[in-house]
Amino acid sequence: MSGDDLLPPRVLVVEDDPDHRRALALTLHLGGYTTSECGSGEDALEQLGTNIAKPMDIDAVVLDIRLPGIDGVEVLTQMRAQMATRHVPVVLISAHASKPNAVQRDEYARFVPKPFHPDQLLGQLSELLPDPPRNDR
Repeated sequence: MSGDDLLPPRVLVVEDDPDHRRALALTLHLGGYTTSECGSGEDALEQLGTNIAKPMDIDAVVLDIRLPGIDGVEVLTQMRAQMATRHVPVVLISAHASKPNAVQRDEYARFVPKPFHPDQLLGQLSELLPDPPRNDR
């Protein structure tokens, strides 16, 4: 087992509202994940490496649908168009939308409506990730 096998899964949290972003990151930390955060679709695509040669090491994405500029559905579309991010699991979240068609056709994507219960978000991530973190605390 390599040292990387011991690291918890890393989740990119993409949410434009700073309070919601912090709440999502806290939920994920309590669930045993490590997080990176950003507030826009453009920043998410940059961190995921869709616009650069070497992508950041991200195991999954929690992605708000309503973002300024590039929205969450477009981020998902661009991720799926790139070999490096084609199979990265994504949980889309929104208080203002129903389950998008893009999620219904994507085996690596899920939808969680806001407000959500932490177990709902963590449950969707654990379905998508092959080795979800164990929370023994």
